[in-house]
Amino acid sequence: MEDLLKLTKKALDAFFVNFNKSSKESSSSNGAKTELVGEPEEADLDGAVMKCQAAKGTDTVSKKEKTDWFCVWADYSTIAMVSPGDTTQGISKDVAIDLTKKLRDQVRVKA
Repeated sequence: MEDLLKLTKKALDAFFVNFNKSSKESSSSNGAKTELVGEPEEADLDGAVMKCQAAKGTDTVSKKEKTDWFCVWADYSTIAMVSPGDTTQGISKDVAIDLTKKLRDQVRVKA
């Protein structure tokens, strides 16, 4: 079980490395300015590993700069990103964590 946890953490870390790389490439190629803020931060999630990170950019509708948090979870069979959005305001880390936990609970299938 410990080996599975290590592999799951590696998969999650690889996701963030690749996401960071692709966000830099797409921001420079399409003119949209989205910047990842800081490093991914661990968050508690029963039975899985989860990290969250902030992304700063300009909302396409309101044209206002805002910061939104997104979270990614990984377990023995799934890796998923949850990126809640709100055109009127930024999304806090706590809100992103809460929505990610609720979504995971809804989509899980018992083995």
